[in-house]
Amino acid sequence: MSNPTPTRVYEQLREHRIRPTAARIGVLQVLHEADGNYRNAEQVYLSLYDAGLRFSMASIYRVLQELSQSGLLLRHWSKSDQAGKSRFLLAPAVLPPTVYTAVCRICARRMEIEDATFAENLHRVAQGAGFSAGLHTLSLSVTCNACSAEQLTRLATHPSA
Repeated sequence: MSNPTPTRVYEQLREHRIRPTAARIGVLQVLHEADGNYRNAEQVYLSLYDAGLRFSMASIYRVLQELSQSGLLLRHWSKSDQAGKSRFLLAPAVLPPTVYTAVCRICARRMEIEDATFAENLHRVAQGAGFSAGLHTLSLSVTCNACSAEQLTRLATHPSA
């Protein structure tokens, strides 16, 4: 997943009419860097602390709540989580656009796949297998028709190759 510039994070806050403060920018940046994985408040706090940013846990909780109420984050809480901690993830509208690409393994020709049915099926199958988060980039290694035809021609003219 892309690591957005602080300017992009600032713009996302402005788009949601939230005043960009150091804490809000920091929390949103940490969740962008989470590559589509959920983070709880303690994980966000430790990431910010490791980056040299010092905020209280109360500030982290408040910012996470504000960002989830504004629609920038999704909040997940499960009864099965014995610690009872909420986990947060960037809302799909905030994530970078989904990009699926087919890349020829021989000539490296690329083609973007823009098919809603493909995307829906991929997400359904991935969720069933436990891979629901972070499905925003996928590169399929394939052989293009031109390279396949060239290989077949080469095999037909030189069967021992």
